[in-house]
Amino acid sequence: MKVMQDVIFGKSLKQLVFPIVSVLSILVLIGLSIYENMDFIFPFHEAYFWMKFNLSNASLLQKIFDYRFTETLDPQKVMRFREVASLFNLLDVQFMYRLAQIGMPHFLSATFYISVVAIISMNILFTYKYISKRFVWLSLLLSLIYITSPTIFWGGFYFRSSKILAALGISIMMWMLFFAKRAYMGGRKLRFGLIFGLWLTALLSMLADEQSIFAVLIIFTISSMYFFGTLSKTFYKTSAALFLAGIGVILYRTIIAPWIILRVVGSLAPIYSANDPRIANNLLNPAQIFLTLKLFLRYAATSLGNIPTFAASIPLLAMVILARKSERMEDKVRIEGKLRYWRLLLISPLVITLTALVGIFCFLHVALLKSNFNLMARPLDSLRYYPTPTVTAWFIGASLILYSFVSKYSRSLVVLEFILVGILLLNIAAIPVHKRFLIIPENINGTRYGDSWRILDAIKSPQIPIESFGLDFQAILVANVMREKLHQR
Repeated sequence: MKVMQDVIFGKSLKQLVFPIVSVLSILVLIGLSIYENMDFIFPFHEAYFWMKFNLSNASLLQKIFDYRFTETLDPQKVMRFREVASLFNLLDVQFMYRLAQIGMPHFLSATFYISVVAIISMNILFTYKYISKRFVWLSLLLSLIYITSPTIFWGGFYFRSSKILAALGISIMMWMLFFAKRAYMGGRKLRFGLIFGLWLTALLSMLADEQSIFAVLIIFTISSMYFFGTLSKTFYKTSAALFLAGIGVILYRTIIAPWIILRVVGSLAPIYSANDPRIANNLLNPAQIFLTLKLFLRYAATSLGNIPTFAASIPLLAMVILARKSERMEDKVRIEGKLRYWRLLLISPLVITLTALVGIFCFLHVALLKSNFNLMARPLDSLRYYPTPTVTAWFIGASLILYSFVSKYSRSLVVLEFILVGILLLNIAAIPVHKRFLIIPENINGTRYGDSWRILDAIKSPQIPIESFGLDFQAILVANVMREKLHQR
């Protein structure tokens, strides 16, 4: 709160420019995203059943733990233990229902937009308070690039909230690790609240989505590289927090959750596994590997917004290596006088490790686990939803990398800001391109572009026969779920 007061109530008018521009630009882009996502309902066959179940008279525990309705609608039911995501899915539906009660129906995810605002706010406020006030414009530009990436811009439709919760968890864990490093470099004792927060965030993230399990491994690697060679108490504490979170997930998935599910649902199902017997064949097939690399580059480029956006992220590694070239790595660092925040940021081994792990994850996810490449044929998966945690990790990682580079080479700040402005403009220009790609018939895959507004009109006018709105059978099902619930008041 004090940070906002310092910015807003500064003595000079110049101090008001940044908060005004940042708030307005973020609100405009998020507002545009909300407006555009109102045109989509995705996908009917799953979102419809989730919405109907969460508006039913089932108990709270059933709405969270009943895998028959909270997971995929495949006849062969599986348990995936994503109960945290199920809770937020329920909250999303309840929020939709409450607004429909006052004549403002919608099919958007409040969890998604709140999480995006939280991720952006952390980046800007932490940059201002703990890194340098000089970098606030840099943080704003990176935040706007993040919003305009198709993964985020087109991701606000009502669907499963697991991926955005994983993204939020990754963001929080990366900043917590930054603060742990900051405390270590300043010779201060690591507070219990930070360690507990790291443990809790890791635990809840892994109970929201399986991608977070891999993310925690990345965070553990980051911790190892941060404190490599020191074997300090800080390293032991951060490692213990992540390790205990992993133990907690194992206990939950093997003992606690099955016990609850058996009493709530009355039966258990096989545990979901992403293992695919075709993986080994793909690894031995040069043609498949070549195609995988080609698809991965397209996947990474379009997920960030444009090929130029992806290409601009490649030199980040060289920037950090160059920025750290003249610095000596010491086992114990004591900073005398005023704390130099730029020394506390990412080091080149960390960036190499993080880049490699994220790249390997995307490679496996896109090609090996999806060995028939259906993911790339489904733009609603390849452009939005699935890449959300990876794009968020890129956003936070790129921010810290650029801060580190500019701290060493301050004259590069203006140049980088101009480059980021160009990338932002390219992302904005690509929004209608991605929209045309998403709405062509062969790519729709369960969405109904444009039907959303007619469905909302049908919900707002329950006295008019549903057939009068020109909706197809599936759209009528979606509208009637909310109309019937509102009629029960």
